[in-house]
Amino acid sequence: MEAKNVKKNQDRLLTKIWARDSEADSEQQTGHGLGGQRPESIKEHQDTLVMYAALTKVLGEMVNKITEASQGQMDTLREDLEEGIKEIKRDINKIEERVDTNERALQELTEDVWKTENLLETLAAATQNLELQAEELEHRSRRVNIRIKALPESVQQQDLKQTLISIFMIF
Repeated sequence: MEAKNVKKNQDRLLTKIWARDSEADSEQQTGHGLGGQRPESIKEHQDTLVMYAALTKVLGEMVNKITEASQGQMDTLREDLEEGIKEIKRDINKIEERVDTNERALQELTEDVWKTENLLETLAAATQNLELQAEELEHRSRRVNIRIKALPESVQQQDLKQTLISIFMIF
């Protein structure tokens, strides 16, 4: 395909050169144009075309080499990117597993806190109830026992009832 294009370009250039040469010949005969200077010969034009073809071939080879090198670099880059993406996906999966584990642990801890709060409320209510009962028992035990400071210890058990009545009647 490339050789075909080179040949086509060569033919086009030769046609232009021949047309220019025949135009120059007619201008020389009429005295117009290049002022009596003869344009380059067909041999020189052919040499130029050969150089043009060689340059075109060299440039084509360079373009191919650059394209191949670029393609190789792109392939390497693509592989590196794919590996990087795989690694990121693995990391994301690990993070998802850790998040799931933490969510389950948090749920369990939340349930434990709820149970502990309920138990604390129950124990607080029971403690308050027991405190009230203890206070009531303490008050009741004091009602039965009356302390009288004005009663002498020398009073005998059989005289105690009569002595107390006499003390309370005075007050």
